[in-house]
Amino acid sequence: MLLGMLVGCDFGPRLVTSRAEYTAYRDVRTASGQLERLAASHRYLTGWPEGQYRAEVEAWFRRAEPEFVKQAHDRPSLLRAYLRALPDGPHAPDVRRRLDELEILREYRARSVEREERRIRDAQRELEEASTARRALVGTMVELVGSLAKAREFGAPASAFAPEIAKLFTPKAPNLVCTASACVRSQAIPYGVPEGLRIVRRTARFELVALGGAERVERLVLAGPRLFDRIGEALDTSVAGTDGLAARVEAISRSVQLIENAIEAELPAAECAKHPVAPIVLLRECRGVRFVARAAEDERGDDRIEIVGLASSARTKESIKSGSGRPRESRGP
Repeated sequence: MLLGMLVGCDFGPRLVTSRAEYTAYRDVRTASGQLERLAASHRYLTGWPEGQYRAEVEAWFRRAEPEFVKQAHDRPSLLRAYLRALPDGPHAPDVRRRLDELEILREYRARSVEREERRIRDAQRELEEASTARRALVGTMVELVGSLAKAREFGAPASAFAPEIAKLFTPKAPNLVCTASACVRSQAIPYGVPEGLRIVRRTARFELVALGGAERVERLVLAGPRLFDRIGEALDTSVAGTDGLAARVEAISRSVQLIENAIEAELPAAECAKHPVAPIVLLRECRGVRFVARAAEDERGDDRIEIVGLASSARTKESIKSGSGRPRESRGP
């Protein structure tokens, strides 16, 4: 009767299996999570390949183990958890290969992100450098034009002019070449303007000329190829010349505004402004001087800004209109 009671209480299997096997099987039945049950099932099947409960345990394990690996395919944390639980599991080699693949992919993505971040940093740096260069060009033009507007001592040596002008033509001034008839100071300022996703590189090339030479300055000229286009680009941050005549007109208009602002203190519009006739785009006459901004009439000509004494202007007005007697025009790309 006692034996019958024991069998009725499901102790029968323990009488025909070892304590160790039954403990392993019980671990399968009482596992709290899927991985824990997978690990317990694998231990049982490995330890007791002909065990009493093999059919039950193996049926579940063959279904659950590959399903877990499938669900963990793109989840490194689950794949690593699988290897911790089943280091010699049926799919352990596949899981290790998949982890290697995911690590390669992670490194590739990290490099891609790093490359993209570097590209963005480089683009931002280029934009900042281009903006700084444009400001430098505008600042140089404002300073030079403002200095020219202070010229009054025509017929005298350069040293007799306002300090801002005199320093430009001292013997030690950079890029200065003087002859008996003229002193020419050449300058080139590189800059860039954004166009779409790239920076277009430009160089503003111009010359500051003292006609008559440093000992007897008769006229001061600031001239350069497409100088007004370069100024317009620096002010507008867009590439000039892409829309033909309209873009050229817009660049000249912006340049005239800059020139007007630069000379207003010395040659105020209310007192000095005169009506310009093309190709002259700005004309001021007062205080003993004639100040002219003149646009080039063809692709090879120079845009010019010049100031001369009114007495000299009366004698040379015709040569100014025709372009004769002017300094050699700059040439550059």
